[in-house]
Amino acid sequence: MQKPTTLVLGALAAILSTAVAEPEHLPLWPDGAPGAQGEAPHDIPSLQAYLPEDAAGPMPAVVVCPGGGYGGLARHEGHDYALWLNDHGIAAFVLRYRLGPHGYKHPTMLHDAARAVRTVRSKASAWKVDPKRVGIMGSSAGGHLASTLLTHFDAGKPDAEDIIERESSRPDLGILCYPVISMGPWSHGGSRRNLLGDRPSASDVWLLSNELQVTPQTPPTFLWHTAEDKAVPVENSLMFAAALQKAGVPMDLHVYQKGRHGIGLANGHPWTAALTFFLQEQGFVAKPAVPLFAEKALEDADFPEGVWTVDDDGVLTASEDQAIWTKRPYDNFILDLEFKTAEGTNSGVVVYCSDRDNWIPNSVEIQIADDYAKQWAEADKTWQCAAIFGHQAATKSLVKKPGEWNHYRVTCQDSHITVDLNGETVNKIDLSKWTSAEKNPDGSAIPPWLNKPKASLETKGFIGLQGKHAGAPIYFRKVNVQELP
Repeated sequence: MQKPTTLVLGALAAILSTAVAEPEHLPLWPDGAPGAQGEAPHDIPSLQAYLPEDAAGPMPAVVVCPGGGYGGLARHEGHDYALWLNDHGIAAFVLRYRLGPHGYKHPTMLHDAARAVRTVRSKASAWKVDPKRVGIMGSSAGGHLASTLLTHFDAGKPDAEDIIERESSRPDLGILCYPVISMGPWSHGGSRRNLLGDRPSASDVWLLSNELQVTPQTPPTFLWHTAEDKAVPVENSLMFAAALQKAGVPMDLHVYQKGRHGIGLANGHPWTAALTFFLQEQGFVAKPAVPLFAEKALEDADFPEGVWTVDDDGVLTASEDQAIWTKRPYDNFILDLEFKTAEGTNSGVVVYCSDRDNWIPNSVEIQIADDYAKQWAEADKTWQCAAIFGHQAATKSLVKKPGEWNHYRVTCQDSHITVDLNGETVNKIDLSKWTSAEKNPDGSAIPPWLNKPKASLETKGFIGLQGKHAGAPIYFRKVNVQELP
């Protein structure tokens, strides 16, 4: 018997899910779906676009195929999943595909799923979606439909009059929840009947037994099932996972001892945590932030021996003008840290460094300076705090007085760098516009020692912190990096 608290939380989650309004249905074929047998809602395959609030994009997307034995569409395996995906920064598109009881059989359902993936890619700009990160997710019979597209996709028709049909239908990853996979002995009878009819041909049974259709081109796939599933045997997931493994396709399989069929999100079932990890590894979800340069031994860093130290309070500082570097390069990431200046401090945060021995022209430096000191208060504004050193000044000076802690948040995404200082965005730069090593786009001169155009830099490199420069110390703490998809 469930504990009262669990029941209350489950009921609350259901109420909250119901309270969230559903998006409108967007027909996959605005002029009418091929093979439609009427004009009722069940004859009009569609997508509902669930877009995360305040998404800057381009973000990953997942087409969601609800289960229901190819005879219905379970809301909790569509709407509820979409909200979960949104919470993780993923755009979700719930597919209403055509069903057996309304007179539809294979390949209609596959055509609907393929059209859904093509549609998301074709409208990527409008929906702020990354067309190279479009996955598909399905539960039970919806899992069969998803696995069918994972093994029966095509590259699109480049010369098609319909621009949507020019797009590839190949998903970039799959998420299969207690899926029907096989049309053979381990199949779900109702799903097979609704998909293929009462007397399916041997060729259709073979073609739609998707464990037999896996190739090395099948996308990476996450699967989960429960061992006590009475409706869809766990062998379905086991066979598909074995086929993926044999083909050399990345996969993640989780089999849980307990749980009925169709449990979905089920009061915080741990499969969602496993899925989050898989999505992080596939670049669909940002990885959690990890500390840099926090260990007293500084084993995660490269620097001249004896220069950098960490005290008992976790404060990092240097005794000389020598930088400290990560041991590996990073491309898209958020660097979050706190710093404290002394009187006259002139230091910096360094990103995209491709040559640590000659880092000044081969990287980007976000300046740290004691703007209260006369020499920096009167200096060129591209030498002041939060400037992209030598290239672009901050919009305002928000650095605190020496001895007070400041908060930096530096976001690096390809050629775009955003600098937040003490909770406010004070600098944004697109390095691709810096094509000269002599003049900034506004016509101002670039210091001659920065003799490499920023547009020519690799947007992947080591992260560094500058040491005791210009005779004044600098202090850092709580340095964390979060890799972005």
